[in-house]
Amino acid sequence: MTKQIETIRQTLSRASIKRGLASAALMTLAPFLMQASCLPSVPAGWQVPFTMISLDNKNQQASYIRGSMQWQSNFPVDTLSGTNSQLFSDRLATPAGCDGFTCQDSQPFNVDKPDSLDVTVTQNVLTSSLSITLHDLTTKGQATFPAACDPHSGLLYGSLDGAVMAVISFGAPQQPITFK
Repeated sequence: MTKQIETIRQTLSRASIKRGLASAALMTLAPFLMQASCLPSVPAGWQVPFTMISLDNKNQQASYIRGSMQWQSNFPVDTLSGTNSQLFSDRLATPAGCDGFTCQDSQPFNVDKPDSLDVTVTQNVLTSSLSITLHDLTTKGQATFPAACDPHSGLLYGSLDGAVMAVISFGAPQQPITFK
């Protein structure tokens, strides 16, 4: 009987160790298992190209950004962030050859009049919450609002004050360039 009890005790001890190892493995993999479906899963420090459009229903304008963000992970929070140029539909450019008198045509999204914008996407992998923070370095304005992944398109989107909708698409991650 004593030998059977010792065998049961060893079996339970091995099972306890296996559960501990399984728990440790799950905690290690948790950030990857809980990654939001529209966020790229990349190693820290990699660059992620992105495009963001925003529509302002109140002011009837649109903005456009195409740039890159850098991925950083500090469990339980993952971030993608970068500073890029933001163009606006209400900032007009006069096409080449027009002096404002000979032709009245103008083009929206003047590349000579951008704002500099910090865009940060934050994910808390424990709560699965997503947010977008926009910090305009030109006007010094900042806003943070909840975000969500669209399961059909894979786009990240969020709405600010019911008047502005931002939509972000991500490209293929790129390994950082290192110089020796």
